[in-house]
Amino acid sequence: RTRDGDTASFLNEIDDKTLEFGDTRIVLEEDVLDVCIEEEIVTVITAEADPEEGDPCIDVDEYVINPRPEGCRVDVEVTCEDDDGTNCADIEAPSPQCNNGEEITTITFTYIGGLCDQSSNTQEDVCEDFNNGPSNTGRSRIICVSETSDNLEELFNEDVEVGDKVTIPSSASTNLGGEIICEISQDNEKKQSLKIVTSGDNEPNDDLFLKDIFGSLQVESCDEKDCLVSITYTYTLENVGQSPMEITVLDRTRDGDTISLLDKIEDKTLEFGETRVVPEEDVLDVCVEEDIVTTVSAEADPEEGDPCVDVDEYVINPKPKFCRVDVEITCVDDD
Repeated sequence: RTRDGDTASFLNEIDDKTLEFGDTRIVLEEDVLDVCIEEEIVTVITAEADPEEGDPCIDVDEYVINPRPEGCRVDVEVTCEDDDGTNCADIEAPSPQCNNGEEITTITFTYIGGLCDQSSNTQEDVCEDFNNGPSNTGRSRIICVSETSDNLEELFNEDVEVGDKVTIPSSASTNLGGEIICEISQDNEKKQSLKIVTSGDNEPNDDLFLKDIFGSLQVESCDEKDCLVSITYTYTLENVGQSPMEITVLDRTRDGDTISLLDKIEDKTLEFGETRVVPEEDVLDVCVEEDIVTTVSAEADPEEGDPCVDVDEYVINPKPKFCRVDVEITCVDDD
């Protein structure tokens, strides 16, 4: 008997090896069959006999077992890292205060649109709206200059939309200065003017913090302190079942929004043990204390049997180091 490349003799299992015409002999062999592994099992038996006269005779028979397990199992896993390889759940928020006695050389805002009355900062806020102020739709032209420069040196002059980043200075060859003045216009019409102290001095009314809002601009970074971190989610799918399967669903849900990433997988058929990896780039705001939950669900169809499903979740919980107190003095008489 030959199976899996191994040949064994069962001749000694036959007590009486002489067969008259029509006689039979039966040999039993016990084994264990793993029906959960899709692997063909071939057993070949060879028998040879010598007659009293004439040549020997030979016969061969074969028995094939081909298990078809309905073991469709797909495993999906979510991981996340920043550009330095730090696990996203371990990224620390920077200290929020930008003014530490040293000159601020670079500052980045997010253009959020809106009026001066949404300003939120502890400087002597100088912000004025014109012509109903900037709307939250359409493109805006932002021009920023350094007020302390003799020639009011231009630091930024570009068209932006809500959500775009405004980095000042836009060129490394220019200096930021102690104060900047920005003007926002839409359709060649002035909409807003604002002034921001960027000296870095530890003086009253010079405080500058990450997430401060000045009219249509919100502070996101100052020099090496940055609220916005580039990250990459990685979604790994693996066939941990016992049969080939085709990935039919790969959905990612975050902030109540669900999108399909199925088109990111070129070859959707996975043999046992094979994996597929789908990356997704994003930006993490580590200065906002809000759980960011990413849920990924995968579904696959085997050649036979029912589909299988798996779900994984990744949670980022930023812990911004924000402690701010604002004190104000007023004075009135008894009347």
